[in-house]
Amino acid sequence: MLCWTLQKYIFREMGKTFVLTSIGLVALLGLGGGVVNMMELEGVTVGQLLKIIALILPVSASLTLPIAALFSATATYGRLSAANEFVACRSGGINILVLLLPTLLLSLLSAGCTFFFINFLIPGMVMNIDRYIGADLPRIIKQQLTTPNRLGLLGDRFRIYADRCDVVPVAEGQNSPEALRLARVAFVEKDGADWSRFGTAQDVSIQFEIQPESATIAIDMHHVRLYDAKAGRYVDIEHQPVERFTISQRIPLKVKWLDLGELLRYGRHPSLFPEVETRLAAVRAAIAEAMFYREVQRQFRDSAERIREYGEVRVSDQSVQYVIQAPVLQPGARDNRALFSDGVRILEMRRGDHGFTLRRTVTADTAALVMEPDRSRRQLLVNLQAAGNVTVTYAGHPDDDLRKEREGFDSLDAPAKYVEQGLACSDDEILDVSDNTLGFSEEVTHLRMGLAKEVGHLSREIAGILHSRLAFSLSVFVLVILGAVLGIVFRGAHVLTAFGISFVPSLFVIAMIIMGKQLIDNPSTTAVGIGLIWAGIAFVAAVDLFVMTRVLRR
Repeated sequence: MLCWTLQKYIFREMGKTFVLTSIGLVALLGLGGGVVNMMELEGVTVGQLLKIIALILPVSASLTLPIAALFSATATYGRLSAANEFVACRSGGINILVLLLPTLLLSLLSAGCTFFFINFLIPGMVMNIDRYIGADLPRIIKQQLTTPNRLGLLGDRFRIYADRCDVVPVAEGQNSPEALRLARVAFVEKDGADWSRFGTAQDVSIQFEIQPESATIAIDMHHVRLYDAKAGRYVDIEHQPVERFTISQRIPLKVKWLDLGELLRYGRHPSLFPEVETRLAAVRAAIAEAMFYREVQRQFRDSAERIREYGEVRVSDQSVQYVIQAPVLQPGARDNRALFSDGVRILEMRRGDHGFTLRRTVTADTAALVMEPDRSRRQLLVNLQAAGNVTVTYAGHPDDDLRKEREGFDSLDAPAKYVEQGLACSDDEILDVSDNTLGFSEEVTHLRMGLAKEVGHLSREIAGILHSRLAFSLSVFVLVILGAVLGIVFRGAHVLTAFGISFVPSLFVIAMIIMGKQLIDNPSTTAVGIGLIWAGIAFVAAVDLFVMTRVLRR
């Protein structure tokens, strides 16, 4: 009964110190260091400020709770030891180790909270930032208009200055509930490093089409008077739209912001990580390209053996067919793309009711046949371009030749069989760089090697984060116990003494975790880095055991 009373007393005293220290450190680190500077920004509303505070406090708590627990245990047990409370307990036959139960409970609580914060709460907070940016995008842009640099758009090629900016509601059914209305506007448009156009507008409207992953921004200027530097004249325009553009609505996915479930998932299946998925798609596209160019070369070689004067290649989709005839076909130096030379003739055929019929004939010095992704990078297209002394003859006007320096052709959809063959390559086959059967071109090999290197780096980074997070959470448990027993041994009743006792072992463990994590990034020292992370925890645990079994028993 006496032991229970003493344990409750110690837990109450330590709990008060823990709560007060936590509040002070969270306020100092979170509010004093982060939000005060933001409060100085013009245009920040109370709602935005509260959202910012709510996002900052969990980060501060994850850093300060372990320190608060360690300090409260060291100060409380140090004060009791300085007052000879433990000498009295030992004289009464009470085992001092039994009185460490409150420390065990507080250390488990702090370790569990720290583990939850760094593995779940903070990653979830990053997702909240995504939603915060999407919901407040009009106000964020309005605030940007108040800065000295004003609002830069389209890679800073277009910059807007406005005397007044209002957030206005829009009609129901729109993807964004608000828009911006600017008055007394000046703008500058650049072409490279030079100004191409600049002028004024009476009013400007900015509309937002907000999607889960991105936001499209449309700008319309009204009653515009501008100076066109290229034309050297002033122009009055009633309505002038600005090129629509899309911005990302998401913070780029970084491994350090993944929660525990995502880390374990990507650790087991790194090919599911978004950046790796994108690069896998690029490798598959390169494989499809290489197989397409191989087929082009086969067609040219077989026809050249049959015709002898030139080779012939046919490429087509459902609506268009190109027949390319040339004496020479040279593969590209790096990616095996088809380069025709020494006089090229191209027959452009269009599908009609009775099959393909000739539309026009194009002759040129050279022609390039290239398979490449479209602008969205979601589809492969076949592009053909002729260059050098180009002559275009239409079938309906054989006597009217058009002469040009270059001539482009409509893009074709990539042949499905090559795309399917690229998709048929599994992730494991692509990532296994020891297998050279997929090395159709230098580009494919280069992409595969880079991807394998990226996957290795990703796996090591995930391993380093998993080990460091778990070690940091567990270190709270062993450090709080060490702080309590050292407080007893050194009688650390004074605040500075308690802080010094708690600070030194914490610094040691954190240094070991940081060094170990850095070593994990190097393929040759991964195992050493993992060992170093846990060596610090093991050392502190051994000190805990030695002090409790040898020193406190004396």
